[in-house]
Amino acid sequence: MNEPGPFGAVGTALRTHVKTAYERGIEVFASSLHFSRLESGDAPKEAYDALLLRVAESHLLSGHFVAFGFAIAPPKAAVTLQHNLEEELGTDGGTAHPDLLVRLLRAAGLADLEAQARRNAQLKLRDRVMEPLFYGSLREVGLAALVEIVAFEFMLSRLSSRFARMLRTHRSLGDVALEWFTHHAEVDAQHAEEGLDAIAEFVDYYELEIQEASDIVDSTLEENVYLKHYFGVHAAHVDEGIA
Repeated sequence: MNEPGPFGAVGTALRTHVKTAYERGIEVFASSLHFSRLESGDAPKEAYDALLLRVAESHLLSGHFVAFGFAIAPPKAAVTLQHNLEEELGTDGGTAHPDLLVRLLRAAGLADLEAQARRNAQLKLRDRVMEPLFYGSLREVGLAALVEIVAFEFMLSRLSSRFARMLRTHRSLGDVALEWFTHHAEVDAQHAEEGLDAIAEFVDYYELEIQEASDIVDSTLEENVYLKHYFGVHAAHVDEGIA
C-alpha cells in the first residue's frame, strides 16, 4: 500500500478530519441496534432480506457516482478513480459489481425483487440529480460527492467481512453469493486509503480553504450515511446512534 501524501497543509489536515469522521460514523453504525441484531442472529429473515435489497439499491449504480468523481478529479486522483471505475464496470477483467449484487439477490431468493431494486436505484440517482444545488460551484459539489463515495469504501473495508459472516451464518448464503462483500473486504482497505488521498489531492488542487472544506465534509456526513442507506434510518447527527 502506498504511503499517503505528500499533500499541502489543507489536504493533510482534511485527510485526517475525513478519516476521523468516517471512523466515528462506522462506530455508530456497527454499534446500532439494527446492525447488532443482524450480527447476533436475533433479527428475522425479513430483516436480512431488507438489508440485501437496500445494499443493492445503494450500489447497483455506484459506477455512475464514481464516474462523476473521475470526471472532475485532479490528475493524480483521476488515476485512482479510473481504476475503481474499471472495477465497478468489470472492464478490468473481473466481474462487474452490479452483476455480483444481482447474483447475491438471486441466491437469497429475491430474484422477483431485482426489478424493484434496479428501479429504486435509478430513482435514487434521479432524485440526487434533481436536488437543488446547495453549493456555489462544481468544486464544492464534487468534494461532497467524493466524500460520500469514499465513505462507503472506507466502511466496507472495515465491515464487509462481518456482513459476509452474518449472512453466511444467519441467512445460509454461500461464498459465491457473498462475493460482493468478500471482494470489498479484500480490496477496499487499499481503496479506502487511496480514496482519502484523492480527497486530499482534490482540495489542494482546487484550492479550497480548510474551514470551507471541513464544513462540506461535516455537512455531507451530518446524517450517518451508512444507517441512512442500509437501514433507512435518518439520524440527525453521526454521534447519536440508534437506541
